[in-house]
Amino acid sequence: MQAGGSDPAWAEGIVSHCGQLRDIGTTMGYTLLSFIAGNLCEILEDANTDAKSNIETIICHLDALLLARQPQYRDMRPEQLPELTGGLRRVAEFIRLAPDEV
Repeated sequence: MQAGGSDPAWAEGIVSHCGQLRDIGTTMGYTLLSFIAGNLCEILEDANTDAKSNIETIICHLDALLLARQPQYRDMRPEQLPELTGGLRRVAEFIRLAPDEV
């Protein structure tokens, strides 16, 4: 993705795995994990349609996913970490903006 020439099947696979992570998190009651994975799914889907996306945004969400898997955060809800979730929402919204809106 960073090089700009990834195989479309690879990108579809990543979005699929991210969606599965979101769905499993929802089923198991890990709402923070579900929120982060859902946000990342939207970003990755936008990246597949040539929206302005960058690797730092994706890495930011991957770091948040790693945080959400730690025992002290595992059972938290998104509203319990307003700075984290608010920042991830703003990043996703920025990605969805049209180039002339920035």
